[in-house]
Amino acid sequence: MSVRNGLNELKKAIMGLAVLLFLASCDFLMGPPVEQGNVTIHTGRNGRAALTHDITDQFQYTFIFTGPEQHFEWTPAPGVSSRTLALDMGEWLVEVSAFNGNIVVGEGKERFTVVRGDNPVEVLMRETSRSIKIFNITSPVSAVGIVDEAAHTVAINVPYGTDVMNMVTSITHTGASIRPESGTEQDFTDAVLYTVTAANGSTQEYEVRVVILDRQEISITFTDPMDTNVGLTVSGMGLTYDDPTDTYTLLWLPPSVLRLTAAGGLEYQWHVDGIDSTGWVATASYDRQGNSFALGQHQIMVKIRTSAGAVYSETVNFIVD
Repeated sequence: MSVRNGLNELKKAIMGLAVLLFLASCDFLMGPPVEQGNVTIHTGRNGRAALTHDITDQFQYTFIFTGPEQHFEWTPAPGVSSRTLALDMGEWLVEVSAFNGNIVVGEGKERFTVVRGDNPVEVLMRETSRSIKIFNITSPVSAVGIVDEAAHTVAINVPYGTDVMNMVTSITHTGASIRPESGTEQDFTDAVLYTVTAANGSTQEYEVRVVILDRQEISITFTDPMDTNVGLTVSGMGLTYDDPTDTYTLLWLPPSVLRLTAAGGLEYQWHVDGIDSTGWVATASYDRQGNSFALGQHQIMVKIRTSAGAVYSETVNFIVD
């Protein structure tokens, strides 16, 4: 019996030794447990916000971590720009991108070493935004540009007669710089390319075009007495001219309509500068935009046919300047 017990004890000892050897081999294969440190990632530096923008708290941030045999990505809720987590000790790289919708507005990256304890890490963000927000002309006239961000164009309308060869700009933009610079004189005879450069060096071009409008405000002077059967009104300006003895000057402003009105006939035929513009019509009035006349002398004649079949004419002479 004692021999049998001795053999059992020997078996137990051998099995225990086998277990110890197996565990030791596992430690050899797996290595010792990896130590970690607590890491707090902040976007921004020295207490400053990551990006200077009025909707920074709405940006969507993406964090990509690369470390000792590890690589993972973290996308928090919009506006969240920091995180505390446990990382294995060693060398790490964190890359951060900030999105406004689908547009990347900022980027940053930082290398750091994780040690035991707390590891604060600040990521300096650089704006990738490079856009024109406001583009105005301040001289020789004041004009507001219309920025089309999708097409990357700016359209500016200026009054008729404006000298576009020496125009001074006032520009508000994101990014690090713009060329040509705001406040400098520029010749806008043709379209001009403006280049906005972001803090990270990326660029965006905008085509800026100044359009000279057609004549808007003009002076019309009626140069001789108006015939008694033709009167003049300017719709929208409250002016009426029906005095057949005096000359008359009016300042025509769009969208007003220059209207001549005849009386005493059954049918009317309106001629402008010798050209029949209407044929015989029953309409006793003729409308024309004032700025549709070229500068210089003009004549409007109306032929009037009475119910008895008689035809006579009356004329209005004027100068546009």
